[in-house]
Amino acid sequence: MTTILPIPKFSSYASRMTHDPLLRAKRTAASGMDAQTTRLQVISENLANVHTTAPDRDSDPYRRRMAVFAHDNATGQVLVKKIIQDLSDFRREHSPLDPAADEKGFIKLTNVNPLTEMVDLRQADQSFSACLKAYEASIDLDKKIVDLLRA
Repeated sequence: MTTILPIPKFSSYASRMTHDPLLRAKRTAASGMDAQTTRLQVISENLANVHTTAPDRDSDPYRRRMAVFAHDNATGQVLVKKIIQDLSDFRREHSPLDPAADEKGFIKLTNVNPLTEMVDLRQADQSFSACLKAYEASIDLDKKIVDLLRA
């Protein structure tokens, strides 16, 4: 028995995206670049606050933030699900003359580690570059298809 499948209608953008693999690849790569851009912004904010201290003894200094990604299976897009705070302990430094020092003379420093941030920065840059190459490859395939149709 032969099954005849209905011809997909391309009336909406969502249906075009599910039936056009090159469009889906472009959207996935573009969303990956957007997600990595957000990650890079979070990393740069962390690096900018690497030397911050608590303003007074009763408050906390800047807490490291991280981007959490999610993948939407329906569209193939990479999304930034949320920005979370790193709950690891703050560093402490002995500085008894600082106004934010506790009774023992220690101040709280941020939990941002510059080495960790640089590693994350490198990974985000490589991921962004990979997404960009995938996007460019899908554009090249589009151009090749148009050239084949012209011939």
